[in-house]
Amino acid sequence: MTEQTSGGSSRASVREQILASAVELFVHNGIRAVGIEAVTEHSGVTRSALYREFPSKDGLVAEVLRRRDLAWREWFQMAIFQRTADPAERLLAVFDALEAWFAQPDFRGSPFINVRTELIGEEHPGLAAAADHVRRVRKFLAELATAAGAPDPATLAAQIQQIMKGAIVMAQEREPRAAELARRTARILLVEAGLLAE
Repeated sequence: MTEQTSGGSSRASVREQILASAVELFVHNGIRAVGIEAVTEHSGVTRSALYREFPSKDGLVAEVLRRRDLAWREWFQMAIFQRTADPAERLLAVFDALEAWFAQPDFRGSPFINVRTELIGEEHPGLAAAADHVRRVRKFLAELATAAGAPDPATLAAQIQQIMKGAIVMAQEREPRAAELARRTARILLVEAGLLAE
């Protein structure tokens, strides 16, 4: 096992090992099913090294979710912008991006949705990290809606996000047309908002 040393680069390396392992284990197995021992074994660091970086499992969970939030949103935005330059079509490209995500062999649903069923107590830092993710995604969707000329971007963003969440849950339940059906529903909203022709 790798023990943490006083060197800054070594400490950063240990932290990265822990986080990389925790991301993989939590996403694939769930938060409650994975204990600290599993993380130390998978990452190859000692228990004391892990606790120096993360004094509690709760703190580790929150940091894993913050890291997943950043990586997922970067991927999501790029996936949308690469598909089209048309502002209104980008709101539909949201669901093309989701379809690509759902098709990945390691898709296990959204950790930001799953965490609600796994963590107990509203004060858990993981729930705050998940709520931050929801707010950031909605802000991005509102920016897309504003660029498309939506009369009420905030409401449209909330509606699109609600459809997204439903699609994610359906995909997790192995509905093969989850993204396609969600895209059709979103298109109706965009037509009603005057952003797309029928």
